[in-house]
Amino acid sequence: MEDKKDIGSVIPKREDASSLAAAAAATAAAASETTTQAVENFSRLYAVLRHDDSRPVCRYCGRSYSSPSNLRQHVKNVHSNWPPPDTWPQCNVCGKRCKTKHYLINHQLQAHGIHQRPSNSNQQHQSPSSLP
Repeated sequence: MEDKKDIGSVIPKREDASSLAAAAAATAAAASETTTQAVENFSRLYAVLRHDDSRPVCRYCGRSYSSPSNLRQHVKNVHSNWPPPDTWPQCNVCGKRCKTKHYLINHQLQAHGIHQRPSNSNQQHQSPSSLP
């Protein structure tokens, strides 16, 4: 009789299946770790490209600004007492003084519901019906 060699079956044995599953899990874990490293590397690269560290920061309050001129304006408006407070624009409703016209407009909007700046154009122009 001829001796036939056992070439194995197509379906792996139970021991072989468990070792294949363990190998697949190890491969998936390695792929996951590689993916995590890639994401972390991309995050670092993105932060470097955005130049987050180069944004000017206020030494008084820690806020960061997009440009040195915006930082200078912030320090002037928020952290200095120049011009003197008695020269600041004053609210005509409650008398509060604000450092800038912009801050006064915001105050009037939030505190009093005034939505527009006072206009001198209404006082200078006469309506057509009042002309002789």
